Amino acid sequence: MSEWEVFRNAPITEAIIDVQVSPSKDLTVQKLELTDSGIRTMYPDQKAIRTIMFQGNVTTEMGQEPQLGMASSGQHIGFAFTSRDHQAVFQYRLNGFSHHKLKPYTDWRTFKASAVRLWQEYCLVAHPEFVTRLGVRFVNLIELPIPVLDFKDYLTTVPEIGDGVPQGMTGLFMRLELPDADTGNVAVVTEAMTPLTPESNNVGIIFDIDTVFQSTTTTYASDGKEMWAKLDQLRDLKNRVFFHSLTERTKERFR
Repeated sequence: MSEWEVFRNAPITEAIIDVQVSPSKDLTVQKLELTDSGIRTMYPDQKAIRTIMFQGNVTTEMGQEPQLGMASSGQHIGFAFTSRDHQAVFQYRLNGFSHHKLKPYTDWRTFKASAVRLWQEYCLVAHPEFVTRLGVRFVNLIELPIPVLDFKDYLTTVPEIGDGVPQGMTGLFMRLELPDADTGNVAVVTEAMTPLTPESNNVGIIFDIDTVFQSTTTTYASDGKEMWAKLDQLRDLKNRVFFHSLTERTKERFR
């Protein structure tokens, strides 16, 4: 695994490790309630996770306006647990596990070690058959001073505006899917501009890097070291995208 520079003022707003699984046949949502007293003390806030589905229908009667009906339904699929300081969250779901670290983010080693402990507890209660999808996602908020005359002064992965087209930009949304042929991993990169106000001294660029491995032929045992090695590899791809998308001018803002 490559060594990467650690910024003193990294722009990370959220880091996520996500593991999706093929659940055991006898798993119920009630089994996902946290029983480890040590972890429960650190993450005392428990909330249900539900999926919501909306269904609409139109009824008509002769001589009357059509009537639109709407119904919703939901399924309880797991729980989200929040730390006392509200800086960390993890989810135990029927289809997997995720660990979220909000600001301040320290380092990968600490974040991963916390995820390993929580994953081990998940395996004790959920007994997943095997892992089907792995993800490492980092959401960054990069503040740039106004006026920004050229985004390429700060970022190398930006939209290219053709000659003869107005060059001023008041909004931005871009999504890229970048497969790594050597590993089968995919980096999904999303860039967006936060809303500007007349009082703004900076423009915020959301730089969201979601690295994913998913395969119908390759799976990982839930108790194997290979899974964590793959997550290290996904983090390495995330860093390649991040560091090679920043100019030295931007890196200096984070040092």
